[in-house]
Amino acid sequence: FERMGGWYNFFLYWLFFLIVTSTIKTRQEWMEIFKLSIVVSVLACFYGLGQRTEIDFFLAGGGRAKIVGTVGNPALFAGYILFNFFLSFWFLLKEDARLKSRFFYGAACLIQAVAIFMTAVRVSILALLGGVILTLLLYGIFRRERNKKVFALSLLIVVLLAGAFFTLWLVRDTSFIKDNSYLSRITVISLKT
Repeated sequence: FERMGGWYNFFLYWLFFLIVTSTIKTRQEWMEIFKLSIVVSVLACFYGLGQRTEIDFFLAGGGRAKIVGTVGNPALFAGYILFNFFLSFWFLLKEDARLKSRFFYGAACLIQAVAIFMTAVRVSILALLGGVILTLLLYGIFRRERNKKVFALSLLIVVLLAGAFFTLWLVRDTSFIKDNSYLSRITVISLKT
């Protein structure tokens, strides 16, 4: 399935594109399709997270190191979830979203981000972090309302600090970190400390 990227497959995608664009005409219909896609991706994420367990219901399960979801390939699954993550993020940042909707899209973003990290596909993780940083930066720059600018830029700082800490934690066993008393102290996480 992962290798079926031939001309016949692309011809079928083109036919599917023609069918979809001729039947779905209004903005509201597209929004409903996008929302359905987000719901399906969250369900796929839960299925993928279930593959980390020993429950027999989940195909390709058994405590895998990399989750593959229903796709069968971690890289393809991460790409699918990444697309839906940014759809969820877009709905989260929309001005007309109600509080309940924002809660759902925020939870969807969190679940999808965890699933992307659990696929262990480095380029998708970097795309996720880079895309979030760029989106928050642009949102903070181009928003007119001061409170939304402050919120976006504050969230950007939190994401950057979390990313920096996570990076330090990943390289905690290198001599550069171990020889620096400040960096080694930050990267040690245990109940004892």
